[in-house]
Formats: sequence, C-alpha cells, structure tokens
Amino acid sequence: MTCIATDMEESEDGIKLMLESDESICIKDYGYYVLSEVDCDLDREQMINSYRRLFSELSRIGKVTVNSLMS
Repeated sequence: MTCIATDMEESEDGIKLMLESDESICIKDYGYYVLSEVDCDLDREQMINSYRRLFSELSRIGKVTVNSLMS
C-alpha cells in the first residue's frame, strides 16, 4: 500500500493529511510519532515501534499484521 500526502494542515486537534487519492486522514497527538534523531539501538527500536503504530492507525489494520509485514 502506498499513500502520497499532497498537503498537510495543522490544527489544535492534530494534523490532517490530504492524500493523492483525494481522501484525508486526521492524526491526533501526532507528536507521539515524531522522534528525534536515533542515538542508539533502543531509540531505533522505539522509532520502529512508533511508526508501526502510526501505519496501523493510518491503514486500519491490526498491529500484529503490521509487525508481520515489517519483519
């Protein structure tokens, strides 16, 4: 699955991504998914887990399925 965001709006509720398919996705508490530069393996694992959760929420598939796709 590939989604290309064409625009983004930020509001007090979160961010809204406008996709190439003319659909949009609202992400609340998006700061949870944005991490600073990876300094060690622990940070790297935290980053991977955060993006797994983000992908799961965006695609509406289960975290177990996402984990198996990324393994």
